Amino acid sequence: MRKAAAWVAGAVLAAALAGCGGKFTRVRYELVQIGMDRQEVRNILGAPAETTVESWTYARSMPYSRAVITFTDGRVSDRSWSDERPGPASQPQGELEKLKGSEPR
Repeated sequence: MRKAAAWVAGAVLAAALAGCGGKFTRVRYELVQIGMDRQEVRNILGAPAETTVESWTYARSMPYSRAVITFTDGRVSDRSWSDERPGPASQPQGELEKLKGSEPR
């Protein structure tokens, strides 16, 4: 009976880590640690949506979330998570005015 319970608990944990539809989840993001190399991050989160030399960006739309993993010398040096959608308030003032169809004052 204990073996069956342990097996079920392991299966539930594996399903939670799999993220039901992709590797990029908050639970998996929390597994990424400073000092990990790129392959370790890819093994945890999967392929990034966007890459630069210094960072990888992961995102999903439903529910919205975004993570940026920053690398220095091939290792994680910083990471950030956001559940907030970028909106007009995040646009520079001149860009916001262009979006409204008027000239900046």
